Amino acid sequence: MSEHIDTLKDDIAFMRVLAQEGRRAPLLGGALLLAAGLLFSAATLVSWAMAAGLIVLPSFWSFGVWGVATIAFYGIFAALMVSWRRTAKPGATSAGNRAFRSAWSAGGWAMTAISLGSVLMAWRLHTWLVFAAFPTIILSIYGAAWMISATVSDRWWVRWVAAGCFIAAIGMALMPSYQAEYLAFAAALLLLMAAPGAALMREEPSDVV
Repeated sequence: MSEHIDTLKDDIAFMRVLAQEGRRAPLLGGALLLAAGLLFSAATLVSWAMAAGLIVLPSFWSFGVWGVATIAFYGIFAALMVSWRRTAKPGATSAGNRAFRSAWSAGGWAMTAISLGSVLMAWRLHTWLVFAAFPTIILSIYGAAWMISATVSDRWWVRWVAAGCFIAAIGMALMPSYQAEYLAFAAALLLLMAAPGAALMREEPSDVV
């Protein structure tokens, strides 16, 4: 009986070590977050330039620019998926990285549903004001994904990124004009999406298994 108890204790200790190692594994996927931050901040700046009269384009390009950015993002996503499948990096299958991917995948689906729903609502109500809260919603989703990422990785700085997203989400509602909101949102995407994505890339191992 004591031998079975000792064996069970050893198994539990082994599983605990694996879990701790998984939490210390580098988070893989920073390149995709960097791409998203750069692309969508660029789209936001184009929208700002159109609103400020610096770029003269047909009105439908206010949304067309986001479509272009989205298509470019999915192109980069497809290319990165091919690369990741060919070069499996250490820690790719850890529990932390699986949770990290799930959090951002869920966030991506949520943002897609919100975007399409907002377009349909704007068309039905004949007003684009439904998009006024879009930056607040998007940054809140980012904050939730970063908070999950911080929990599964034990990285203290990721918690600050999550907090920054929530603070910025509230700040978006206090912007005095659409133009100011565009600029603030572009800055938030660079600071809270692109920059952390680049930081995660630097932590990724260069060797493959």
